[in-house]
Amino acid sequence: FYNFVQLFRDHAFINSLKVSFQFVGLVVSIELIGGLVLALILINIKKFRGILCSYLLIPPMLPMVAVGVIWLLLFSMYYGPINHVLSALLGIEPIPWTASVKWSLWSVIIADVWQWTPFTMIIILAGLASVPQDPLEAAIVDGASSTQRFFYVTLPLIKPVILVALIIRTVDAFKVFGLPLVMTGGGPGSATEVLSLYVYRVGFKFWNLSYAAAISLFFLIIIIAIITAYVRLTAMEVRGR
Repeated sequence: FYNFVQLFRDHAFINSLKVSFQFVGLVVSIELIGGLVLALILINIKKFRGILCSYLLIPPMLPMVAVGVIWLLLFSMYYGPINHVLSALLGIEPIPWTASVKWSLWSVIIADVWQWTPFTMIIILAGLASVPQDPLEAAIVDGASSTQRFFYVTLPLIKPVILVALIIRTVDAFKVFGLPLVMTGGGPGSATEVLSLYVYRVGFKFWNLSYAAAISLFFLIIIIAIITAYVRLTAMEVRGR
């Protein structure tokens, strides 16, 4: 019980909780929007759709540590191609992507978005492919524009699919460990120290296993609460239909 009381006095824990929520909120939002946009583009492509999907699904199949190493090299301050392109095209000074408090979290977010946006895309694409044509044809007869058909017909029909993608990515994003460990080590300072990294540091660097277990249990309760809210939203969507 002392460990659970100590949680709310631990500024490092509160910071890691804040960083985790920032990371999850940003990556899940960007990946859902990006996945939806890619799915809408691919659903209208008849030729080479299978080949394009195959190439886009390569990043989710890569090990997270490998992705971290790739993006660590891309974000290298003086030798990375990203800074080189920004400097050549826009005249921007080299950005310390993984060594700056301002940019380090964004560097991890960009890497995660690159890896997992295709995953949300394939889920939403499956939902779009299963949308019945009768409501869309009726909307066309009624004179609805393509924008109106999307927002008033297609989007409501694929909301349960989007919620499934939201649940999967939220759980996975809360568990992120390899990317920040490889790219920033949780730093600079504690700018990218998500909860999983903090648990690792407390349990396996300081060997305070009981406190690490308390953090992990609290972490589990948070995830269960969020997923319960998502599931209730999904159930309401199904009842509404």
